[in-house]
Amino acid sequence: NTSIDIDSDKYKHFLFVAGGIGITPMRSIATAIADQKKRGRSVQLLETHWSVRDGVATAVPMSAEHGLTMYRTRGEMEVDPVHKVKNGRMDVNEVVREFKEKVEKTEGKVKVAVLFCGPGAMFTPLRLACKEHSSSSVSFDLHTETFEW
Repeated sequence: NTSIDIDSDKYKHFLFVAGGIGITPMRSIATAIADQKKRGRSVQLLETHWSVRDGVATAVPMSAEHGLTMYRTRGEMEVDPVHKVKNGRMDVNEVVREFKEKVEKTEGKVKVAVLFCGPGAMFTPLRLACKEHSSSSVSFDLHTETFEW
């Protein structure tokens, strides 16, 4: 269960952020939302941002409908024809800011469901970015699952 009701029509914009193995539950939820969209649910935007250390990214199949951008923090990753690949650490503030710019074009108040699963070190910057970029026109509602090693 998530702390926000992602199954209601309250959310039409979804931002998934994952670190490492945190992609596993995020992929599952993103797939469910994408399937609901295929069946007629009004989903305006769905993006998944995943920070990974190395080539393990190819072991988790995701389709184009997940809107996946992978960030490889060690070494170089080959370009994948389905996904966007960036070498280096994910800047979660930039991810949230860019997502906001995309949804600001929507009329009326927009509520964005932000779902995160990853290491605690990624959580604080994401929480601060959601707070900083929430406004009267766009609000970011954050659900988190964190883990530590």
